[in-house]
Amino acid sequence: MAQRMGRTTTHLNLRKGPGPRFAVIAILKPQTRVQVLDEQGTWLRVLARGQEGFVHRDFVLLEMQRVRPGFINPDDPRLIATPLMPARLIAAGAVQTTEERLLAGVWNRLGGLIEVLSGQLKLEPAVAVAVFATESGGRGFAADDRMIIRFENHLFYDFWGQRNPTRFNQHFRFSPSRRWQNHQWRRDPSQPFQAFHGDQNLEWEVFNFARALDDQAAKKSISMGAPQILGANHASIGYESVDQMLEDFSQEIRYQVVGFFNFIRGAGSTSRMLAALQAGNYLQFAAYYNGPGNAARYGGLIGGRVETFARIRPAQGLQPV
Repeated sequence: MAQRMGRTTTHLNLRKGPGPRFAVIAILKPQTRVQVLDEQGTWLRVLARGQEGFVHRDFVLLEMQRVRPGFINPDDPRLIATPLMPARLIAAGAVQTTEERLLAGVWNRLGGLIEVLSGQLKLEPAVAVAVFATESGGRGFAADDRMIIRFENHLFYDFWGQRNPTRFNQHFRFSPSRRWQNHQWRRDPSQPFQAFHGDQNLEWEVFNFARALDDQAAKKSISMGAPQILGANHASIGYESVDQMLEDFSQEIRYQVVGFFNFIRGAGSTSRMLAALQAGNYLQFAAYYNGPGNAARYGGLIGGRVETFARIRPAQGLQPV
């Protein structure tokens, strides 16, 4: 049997048994090479620095999980030639519930490209399908062909409003204790505040109003497209500027799909988000992707949808490039 090797991703306790109640034998430094001897639930029995013990699997990157460093190029001719739709669609008769129809819709629209990119990152396609379904229903554009966005009041405050509090407070509100909630807006201080999330016409109206106050801050404050990636994270998916990210994401959903995979992989050979997804730890992934305040909700949705999609997915689709 081939040896399974890996490296620690952080300072990690090597314990006498599989659980936090067991004594610590040693503290392993990041990038310590370990040999995996056995698995017991979420714990690995390993040999490290000549000592045998147990470590939590969430903090060990197995060599089989490593991917080639560097961002995926969305303009790679091979990706351009890859159909968005999968080779095998999910038939209407194979789904019954609203959840199944949602996931089937994502797969039937984007499964071809999702499967190829999942293969590159050594992920199950079900994971990406579940995330897209959870973030936006798997759609990157509304019926009027404008990209789906979400304007985040609290981030616009961080990027602009805290330097202009009087003007900001005339037009924007958010909950001080749960900053991602209770977002409201008004164009004129004489008007009442109104909620706008859930209405794409209003989202764009608020966004364009904010752009007139500070264009760059406004662009950094929107979540974009099917994967709902923040403009502020443009460098994390390989863009030099938020302007270029907005331009590409507004053109074609292919850029949005590639952007999602670049976001979870990062520029290196692994990332915390990728490792969490490879380990099936959706709660941890959601804490990174959606923020700790939303982790339980989004992690539960993603995990449940991964299981649902596994029941309805066709047996075989495209092969990774």
